[in-house]
Amino acid sequence: MSVPALFVGLVLRLLPAVSAEVNITAEPGQNVTLPFHAPSNIDVLGVRCSNPDLGEEYMFYYQDKQSSTEYQHHTFWNRVTLEDNRIKGGHLSVILENVRLNETGTYACKIIDTQKKRWETVFNLTVGYEFVTLPDHTAGNSAKERNKAGEKKDGDRTIADDMRLAGVRVEDAQDRVKWKRMIRCGDP
Repeated sequence: MSVPALFVGLVLRLLPAVSAEVNITAEPGQNVTLPFHAPSNIDVLGVRCSNPDLGEEYMFYYQDKQSSTEYQHHTFWNRVTLEDNRIKGGHLSVILENVRLNETGTYACKIIDTQKKRWETVFNLTVGYEFVTLPDHTAGNSAKERNKAGEKKDGDRTIADDMRLAGVRVEDAQDRVKWKRMIRCGDP
């Protein structure tokens, strides 16, 4: 670790912090915006976003008016950017692109100013799929009872009914990414 990074790390531990907490939910593959704020009249020295799982590396590292990959964990390279590539009036948003299932966790993002103050926003990021529960249109009926009532055993018919109830069209099933998103399952 270089001397400037060591110094900034020491300063981060000694400075008083003003904190906020934000809960964010996303599905894998989505882009997530992490917004945080500080007073508009500050001169920003740096921005750090970290997670305990990353050790001494960061999800996002900003210093000297530019983001840097020098201290950034390799899994976040080319996926984390500063919105509008600048800090405006104390408002800052970091965009995490193509979020992954294993990125669920708590991220602490800190803005450090030249007056030795810091503002911290804690993001509780939950990455997962929203499961759709289809209504059970055959509840209480055994297969034998359904057959007596004239219902077909045809599997395609049941799938078509289930798709209709879920609002899924045949065209949607032909697009693998869209299909996985609609049926709420996928590869980790």
